[in-house]
Amino acid sequence: MSISTYINKLMKDHNLNYDELSKKLNISTVSARKISNQHQGYLTINMLEKISKYTGEKENHILFQCLADRGTSRICDEATLMHLCNKYCQNYGVDLHPKITAHTFVGQYYKKRSMNSLTFVDGLKNLEIEYYNQFFGKVDAYNYSRILFDKHFTSRSAFYSNILYYGIQKVQTISSVNVVNYDIIVADEKDYYSLFPYLPQKPGININIVLQHIPDNLKYDNLVTIDHEDITYFVDLCQATTESLIDCETEELPAELWSAVLESINVLLPYCNYDEIFKTVVLDKDINFFLNDEEKELNEKEILEIYLQRKIRQFKTVTNETETINSLLCYESYSALLRIICSTLFMKKIYFKDLKSILDFLNPLISYLDLIGQKTPNAPILF
Repeated sequence: MSISTYINKLMKDHNLNYDELSKKLNISTVSARKISNQHQGYLTINMLEKISKYTGEKENHILFQCLADRGTSRICDEATLMHLCNKYCQNYGVDLHPKITAHTFVGQYYKKRSMNSLTFVDGLKNLEIEYYNQFFGKVDAYNYSRILFDKHFTSRSAFYSNILYYGIQKVQTISSVNVVNYDIIVADEKDYYSLFPYLPQKPGININIVLQHIPDNLKYDNLVTIDHEDITYFVDLCQATTESLIDCETEELPAELWSAVLESINVLLPYCNYDEIFKTVVLDKDINFFLNDEEKELNEKEILEIYLQRKIRQFKTVTNETETINSLLCYESYSALLRIICSTLFMKKIYFKDLKSILDFLNPLISYLDLIGQKTPNAPILF
C-alpha cells in the first residue's frame, strides 16, 4: 500500500474531506492534498506522529502499511520490514535494498549525524533464498520453502550454521564503508534460539539476532497478492461480459448488474487515480440530478464519492429485474466500468477484505452470465 492509498483509505473509512483531514492531523489542506494525490513520496516522523495521534495506530505500524506492497515483498519479509520501520521511527536514517560492491542487503540504517557508521540488515528468510540461489539453483521468493534444503543438508544444525556464516561472510568482505553492526531478523522463536550456538566469538563486528514479532493484521498473508491468475479472472470476466452483451442495449441490463460494478469501484476508490476514472464514472447528463450546486463546487475526489453513493442507491431502488433502466442512470458501456476494476487490481496491492468484497459484489454478474448461457471464468481462490 502506498502513502496516498493509506491516506485515501483513512479519509474514506472516517468519512473525511481534505479540510476535515487537515484539521484532524493539524496540517495544511495543501499538505493533505499532496499526500492523497501521490505528490509526497515519504512520511516524516512528524507526520507519522500526527496520523498516529488521530488513528491510535503505532507510528511504525502506519509506516509498515505504507511500505508493504508487492515490490517490497520480493526483497523483504514482513519481520525485516518492521525492524527497519522501527529504526526509522527511532530517528535513524534507513535505506531499503542497498548494494555494496557485489553484495545486496535487505536494508541499512545509521545515525543521521554519523552516516559513515552503518548497520546492515538481512532477514533470515532472505539469506536462505540468497544461499539457495547461489549454490543450488534459482527460486523465486514466492515459491521458496525450506523443504528445498532437505536434500542438501543432513541436519538442521548444518542448515542454520551454513546460512549464518553465509550472511556474516557477506559483511566481512566489505571494506569500502564502515560497518559496525549486522542485524539478522527472524520471526520465529525456534529460529532465534537455533542460530545462537553458531555465532562466532570474534567476528570483527557486532552480530545481532533480532526476534521481531508481527501483529496478525499486518502480515503479508492478510494482503492479497494480485498475481497473474487473479487478474486474468477479472480480465476474462470483462471479456465474457463484453461478448455476451455486444448486441444488448445497456438499458436492458438488470439494475443489480449496474449496482454490482459501481459498488466494486466504490471499494477500490482509495486505490484509484481519481482523475482517470472521473470521466468514465461521472456522467454529465445526470450530475445535476445527483448533486446540488454547492456539492458541484467540491473537488473531483469528493464529487466522485458522493456521486457513486447516490448512483448506487438509485440503482438499488429498481426492484424489478425486467424493468427498463431509466436512461438517466445508464452508461453507454458496461465493460468500460469493469476495465476500471481490472486496471486498478493490476496496478495496486489490495487489502484482502476489499478484494473479497469485490468478488461478493460481482456475484450478480456471474449469475447473469450463467443465466444467459455464457461460460464464466473460475474465480481465484482467496482462502
